[in-house]
Amino acid sequence: LTANGKTLTQPLTIKMDPRVKTPMTGLEQMFTHSMRAYTGIQQANEAINQTQALRAQLRSLQERAGKGLLADAITALDQQAADLAGTGGVGRRGGGGGANLNGSMGTLTGLLEVFEGADVTPTTQAIAASDEAQRALSALLARWEEVKTKNVPSLNERLRRAKLPLINLP
Repeated sequence: LTANGKTLTQPLTIKMDPRVKTPMTGLEQMFTHSMRAYTGIQQANEAINQTQALRAQLRSLQERAGKGLLADAITALDQQAADLAGTGGVGRRGGGGGANLNGSMGTLTGLLEVFEGADVTPTTQAIAASDEAQRALSALLARWEEVKTKNVPSLNERLRRAKLPLINLP
C-alpha cells in the first residue's frame, strides 16, 4: 500500500474457499472456457463497433452518390454489414443465436454466465456449446475480415473514381 509517500508491504496468502469441493482440473476448465467466452464477447463487440462506423460512413456517402451503380454498391455493402452485425437493414432487426455478431455475443454472454454461475466442473454440454459458439464466432469474424479487406477497398476504388470521400476503418 502506498499512501502519502509511504509504502507498506505485508504478505498475503490466498486460499481456496473450503466450501468448494471441485477439483483443480474442473476449476481450470471453468476458467479456460470463461476466458474464451469473455474474449469472444470482446471480439464480437469490437467488430460490431466497426460495422457501426462503416455504416455511418456509408449513410453519408449514400446521400452524395445519388442514384446508379455506385449507390447500389453502397447500399449492398451497408446491407452486408448490417446482416453480419445483426443490426438489420432498413426496417429489419437482427436475430439471436450465432448467425450474426450480436447473436454470437448473446450466446457467449449466456455461456459465460453458465461457467461463472457456480464453482463446478463445466458439463460436457456446456463445453460443447462453448466450442460451437467459438466456431461460429470465428466464421463471423472471418467474414467481417473479408468485408474489410476486399469489399471496402473495392468500393473505395469506385469512390475514388467518383471523387467521393473514401471509407476509413480503424
